[in-house]
Amino acid sequence: MNDQLQELKTKLGTAQTVLLSIPTNPSQDVVASALALYLSIKQSGKTVSIVASSAPVVRDSHLVGLDKISEDVGGTNLVITLDVPENIIDKVTSNTEGGHLNLIIAPAKGAAPLTAQNVKFGYSGAAADLVMVIGAADLKDIGSLAEKELELFKTERIANISNQVGSFGAINITDPSSSNSELVTALLKELALPLDVDI
Repeated sequence: MNDQLQELKTKLGTAQTVLLSIPTNPSQDVVASALALYLSIKQSGKTVSIVASSAPVVRDSHLVGLDKISEDVGGTNLVITLDVPENIIDKVTSNTEGGHLNLIIAPAKGAAPLTAQNVKFGYSGAAADLVMVIGAADLKDIGSLAEKELELFKTERIANISNQVGSFGAINITDPSSSNSELVTALLKELALPLDVDI
């Protein structure tokens, strides 16, 4: 077993929580291999989640576990996003009138007032012991998730598994001569992780 594979085995063995991440607009090969890895790690008893910056597509609807892919890593920090160009916001202030935290968003002069449809809620500040990135050549391929969760996607926490050459993780297991599905299947066997019909 090579050094990178041994290091992955060690990190996966000690990790309590694992996050799998796939690139924006992934190929079916990437989605299938990531879901296989997700199902296997879950069967092994770990807490695991799978995320992508873009929603799954109908093309992949036959894959087991597709409904487990989330566009949000979760976390403990509430993020309130105003879905408007930033130049229409004049200022944001807060107060605690009535015993509640109130955010006051003043539109720029001449801009229409914001509506409830302009407000989106999400979470950040997620934590994972190990982040496995599947099918990416670069961390930028992950898209907005990696940009939003800089602390989570730190190099020392990342295992990069891909059929594209890239070295953005502490662990980089790449093989441009195979598909991601072949690479993950070999990995499951080498790491003695569960492998069943769905996987």
